[in-house]
Amino acid sequence: NSGIGVCVGDGCPDEKLQYGLEAAKACGYVARNGDSSGAAFFLKPYPLEVLKKRVELIKDTASFIGMDIDSYNILTMRKLVNLEKKTASDLKAFRNLFEQPFVIKGVFTAEDVELVKQIKPDVVFISNHGGRIETRVGSSAEFLVNYGEELKKYCKEIWIDGGIRTKEDVQTALYFGADRVLLARPIISALTKGGKEEVEKLISLLVD
Repeated sequence: NSGIGVCVGDGCPDEKLQYGLEAAKACGYVARNGDSSGAAFFLKPYPLEVLKKRVELIKDTASFIGMDIDSYNILTMRKLVNLEKKTASDLKAFRNLFEQPFVIKGVFTAEDVELVKQIKPDVVFISNHGGRIETRVGSSAEFLVNYGEELKKYCKEIWIDGGIRTKEDVQTALYFGADRVLLARPIISALTKGGKEEVEKLISLLVD
């Protein structure tokens, strides 16, 4: 109701994607390519055959479809599911599975920047999975400052997450080149603390 877009991710257990999809459908989301208030779906870097099945599940609901390219590095996922480090060729094959704008999520290293240059996705999502990725030391804000201008040459939008908590954080991200900011923990905390009213208070502090 506040015009905030929704993100849905898959993971372990497999039912996680189904729960998110059901929630998105219950909220009335349908596939509207690039709709700013639509639902973005992010899939882990599974083998292509698994990804094909998951794209079929979400393609009628998603406004954006992306891949968490960094999540093969998450320690808690490593022994639970079969994730792969995707090449440019792999990502192009994934991109060909759907018509929605394509998001590369988890861009956080110089190697990732080179991948973006080859793929030229619709959206680059700067993220280090809340500091859970074993790649490099640093913040998403620092990465945006250092690489945002270069990345913008190879995509239409830059999204970012990571410790965004205040209106000033949002403004800083936009100032340094982000088109959208994403945050989950504050909204989840507000929802469990006080339901809809508490979420509305939080959103008003971020955007007013």
